[in-house]
Amino acid sequence: MAVHHKHHNGFEIYVTVDECPTQWRILVTVTEHATGRPFPKAQGQRQLAKDQSEQDVANSIIAEVCKSLDRLNGAS
Repeated sequence: MAVHHKHHNGFEIYVTVDECPTQWRILVTVTEHATGRPFPKAQGQRQLAKDQSEQDVANSIIAEVCKSLDRLNGAS
């Protein structure tokens, strides 16, 4: 299991990637940088087939979360 982290526009993004025999289990946790409070609109879990490396999966998920946060910030 590995945790990948990125700071993006006032948020801390943590992507935990856990290796299972045939898939990756992913947990996404997002907190507000200033307060440390969870930001549930951008959090979640998923499972993906193991057709990519752990790093590629983490990078892809982080990019998706960054786009979602940008959309949410633009809407507020």
